[in-house]
Amino acid sequence: MLAAVFAGCHPAPAADTVEVELQLDVIPCQQCVSTVHVALDDFDGVAHVLVREGTKDIRVRYDPSRTDVDAILRALAAAGEPAKRK
Repeated sequence: MLAAVFAGCHPAPAADTVEVELQLDVIPCQQCVSTVHVALDDFDGVAHVLVREGTKDIRVRYDPSRTDVDAILRALAAAGEPAKRK
């Protein structure tokens, strides 16, 4: 996994995960990007988070048997980074 990060590649999606594109309310600063990762990196069921720099876009890969988009959105809002489905 670490080699994939250094190579600029994204990890291959697990067979049991799905991906959703979300949109933050504002274009995030570096601290906001960090806040999004703190809120979701260890969130049960979330496999991968990508915040696209310079945009409001977030891509989240998650296991739908363990969480759902509404729970992810609630976690972001609770961290002070409200978002919506894109």
